[in-house]
Amino acid sequence: MTTSNSGSKYYFNEGIQSARMADYESAVKNFDEAIALDPGNAEAHRNRGKAVLFGGSPRIMKYVRPKHYRKAIADFSRAIVLNPNNAVAYLDRGMAFLWRGEGKLFHRWGKGDYTKAIADFSHAIELGRNDAQCFRLRGIAYLLLKDPELIRLAYSDLNQAIKLEPTGAASYWWRRYCFAQMGNEAAAEIDYKKAIELDPKLRTNSVWKEASDTDVRFAGFEWPE
Repeated sequence: MTTSNSGSKYYFNEGIQSARMADYESAVKNFDEAIALDPGNAEAHRNRGKAVLFGGSPRIMKYVRPKHYRKAIADFSRAIVLNPNNAVAYLDRGMAFLWRGEGKLFHRWGKGDYTKAIADFSHAIELGRNDAQCFRLRGIAYLLLKDPELIRLAYSDLNQAIKLEPTGAASYWWRRYCFAQMGNEAAAEIDYKKAIELDPKLRTNSVWKEASDTDVRFAGFEWPE
């Protein structure tokens, strides 16, 4: 291993540790150093993107500014260029496309790029990231496009997420909106109750009303990855 690569690995590990301690400013600086020493370090780019998002608004996606999304997306995109087979980089970029807005959260106020998010989640799935999170997030993106013709696709993805993770409250929480839009209020109520049963905090922390730690968990930005 060359000296520069050894140094890059050191700063990369320091960045991960800083991020785990929620010191995102230090994490970004460490990832900067790792990239300076090894510009081809795809994971340093990807994790710097995540740190930029959290540094823009620690644990509360509601207040992440557009500039932080732009920086993060640029890092995720660079990570993909450096390693086109990195499913997690597509997942991370897809989440940034999904949740970005003008300082607000979700489709009532925000301006997420749901089509690009769907494309990235699809790439992640094609590359083997066949877990509940990917299907749930793609289902949410279909749902937020608010196109009646896409509700069935959202429903199908959320069903798959539930099949893969039967105890995932988030999937039931979002699938209820599919049922509601399909006119099946009884099924929507059942999913709502199931989501509350699995995660009682949802009773007061609605993702449609206020940002919370629950929202970040729904979005999927967790350390480490």
